[in-house]
Amino acid sequence: MSRQVIAIAALLGAGLVVVWGAGGVLADEPKVGEQAPAFSLPGSDGKIYTLADYKGKSAVVLAWFPKAFTGGCTAECKSFAQGGNLLKGLNVAYFTASVDVPDYNKKFAESLNCDYPILSDADKSVAKAYGVVHENRAVPERLHYGCSSLSKGIYSEQNMAPAAEAPEPDALGEKMDEAALALSEQTWQSGDERFLLLAEAAPFFICIAGPDALCTYFNRAWLDLRGRKLSEETGNGWTEGLHPDDHNLCLEAYLKAFSARQPYHITARVLRATGEYAWVEGAGSPYFARDSSFLGYLGVGVDITERKRAVFTPDTDAVRLVCTLTERERQVLALIADGRSTKEAAVTLGISYKTADSHRSRILEKLGVHETASMVRYAIRAGLIVP
Repeated sequence: MSRQVIAIAALLGAGLVVVWGAGGVLADEPKVGEQAPAFSLPGSDGKIYTLADYKGKSAVVLAWFPKAFTGGCTAECKSFAQGGNLLKGLNVAYFTASVDVPDYNKKFAESLNCDYPILSDADKSVAKAYGVVHENRAVPERLHYGCSSLSKGIYSEQNMAPAAEAPEPDALGEKMDEAALALSEQTWQSGDERFLLLAEAAPFFICIAGPDALCTYFNRAWLDLRGRKLSEETGNGWTEGLHPDDHNLCLEAYLKAFSARQPYHITARVLRATGEYAWVEGAGSPYFARDSSFLGYLGVGVDITERKRAVFTPDTDAVRLVCTLTERERQVLALIADGRSTKEAAVTLGISYKTADSHRSRILEKLGVHETASMVRYAIRAGLIVP
């Protein structure tokens, strides 16, 4: 259960006035016991939420996050959805909030199936009043407030981490957040030169795709890996470096996410300038202009070849048998071995359950096994999934 939500619930339930945080107090943030700054903000559900409406009726929890669709913020907002039942029994109205525009937060809330409103403070006036946005910070700090039914600030926690049950942002997720925030500033504040300086100096891979799914930019780290010019990689040129066994599955995942305006996470082998293949783990998210018009995708990636080598060496016999499977059968095998049911594999691949089950039966026959556990062992030994 979310330790943050438990803490908020306990404090509100007991009526305590305390401060509990991970760091120092921001200079301009409201202090415990002070009158909470008023707000009236649009929610992701289309309604307007005003703090004064809750005065004398219920407590309010307001959780600020930096930016929608980034790794850490996704985990944070999921933790509130997972732990919200603790607050519902305490007569508490709870919200998350950012400076994203309403339509962007609406898409974000829908992607998470949130059971609470995400508030939008596009002009940053409320965020500044709460001290989470300031001259050194263009997007909100991760800072959570609890306001009593008297609209008094009674609880705050600075730079809160996501809940224990939600996936902690890994190195790739952190890079995705940093790059996404930088791109947002570049797009909305015309800081092209600053963004390019950051991207070109980054030790990880960065790419940008336009609204037509064609790539328009790759940073120096990627071009060095590939040993090619920018003009050779843009458009669909980057796909020429994908390993033949990963090519179709990688493009399918990318285009499926693109058409749904959803984040993607892909691991594939990419041809190096040396002629060898590198394992690359990549993630991407859609980004939008202030008027909510879709601009394209921002992607980041890291070379995980050494990690792959350190953890696992494929078994030759298993690889030989798995190579007898068709590409679709390998896709089904990988999904089932990763814990998906046959039905879930069918949905992921966009095929019928009957077709997926038929593929599963042929996989068992070709591998000479009779149960799912043996299929999983083959998938691990052949390197289809990470053990």
